[in-house]
Amino acid sequence: MKIAVVYLGHKGAGPIFTLSLSNALSKHVEEIKCFLSSKISNYNDWTKSKLNVAFFNVPKTSRQIFHKESLKVITTIINEIIHFNPDAIVFTMIHPFNFIIGNYLRKKGYTVLSLIHDPQPHEGEKFWVRLIQKLELKSSDIFFTLSNFSKFNLKKITKKPVENYLHPIMDISSVSEKPPEIELEILKNKFVFLYFGRIEPYKGLNNLVEAFSSLVSDKKFEEKTYLIVAGAGNLDKTTNQKLNELEKRKLACFINRFLKDSEILELINISNIAVLPYLSASQSGVLSTIYYYGKPAIVTPVGGLLEQSLYGTGSLITLPNSLSLLDSMKFILENENIYNLLLEEVRSIRKNLPTWNGMALEIIDFIRANLKKK
Repeated sequence: MKIAVVYLGHKGAGPIFTLSLSNALSKHVEEIKCFLSSKISNYNDWTKSKLNVAFFNVPKTSRQIFHKESLKVITTIINEIIHFNPDAIVFTMIHPFNFIIGNYLRKKGYTVLSLIHDPQPHEGEKFWVRLIQKLELKSSDIFFTLSNFSKFNLKKITKKPVENYLHPIMDISSVSEKPPEIELEILKNKFVFLYFGRIEPYKGLNNLVEAFSSLVSDKKFEEKTYLIVAGAGNLDKTTNQKLNELEKRKLACFINRFLKDSEILELINISNIAVLPYLSASQSGVLSTIYYYGKPAIVTPVGGLLEQSLYGTGSLITLPNSLSLLDSMKFILENENIYNLLLEEVRSIRKNLPTWNGMALEIIDFIRANLKKK
């Protein structure tokens, strides 16, 4: 089987996700070729890989994307895919170009699979994200999701075949690098809570900051705990003010930018527990990565997170509000034996976590079962 992997985004989790999946797919098919944006954030990792890769000058801004010049880029991508002549095309994330590319190739007899990461809209999500996804549902033959929860929701809006596999670990750097914003001296003898990932309204960061502010209003906890918030995105005014106040008191660090993989690894290493205070979620690459690197988490049981947390194995389940988060953080700080138990659970399940190899095999079997005759 020959597979064309297409990812036309530039940054965030998409580049890492696509590289990890492509490497896994390459072990089980006759040939694979990846069609990517030349502006992809992990460009050097792709060039160092053994994968067959083609880069294209894909525009980044909406004004550029909808410019007539984009048609030339789309046409070039389509022609190169046809020249490669794969059995199937795999879109790893939605993109405005996918609709045109997918529709054209379907009519030519190719089987088109799209990975749909978030079947349901999130709070604060931009309207065009839903529009692009609706177009993606029309331009693909089959769909793959990253949790049973997502599969169930996707089946509500399409009659086309859908399959799923839990989100594998994000394959981040093997070398850690301290973010310059972190002062290690301050962290000595502190229990460190960590939030990392893109900042979006649906991720409930406002509840976490409010809960932590209440926690450190008690002198007993102020002296022994610390909060790290790391990721690109915008906070609401109130949450931003509270976080700034915590920073002034040397009780928190806010790293408001995209992180390098090596920095993510260092943040995990210096933290005791991750917090995922999400209000909604289809799945989370953050949770699988935290588990893989041996740290437990405080998790809200929303969407696919309960399933992904193995129903509380290695994590403390809490409700998606500030009071419940506050209670959970207090509980962890006051019960060292429970924290140690969570650590043991995480270490015991690491070998059984979802893998890229497992996902690749599921995708290949799914394609074979729905392969069209060209």
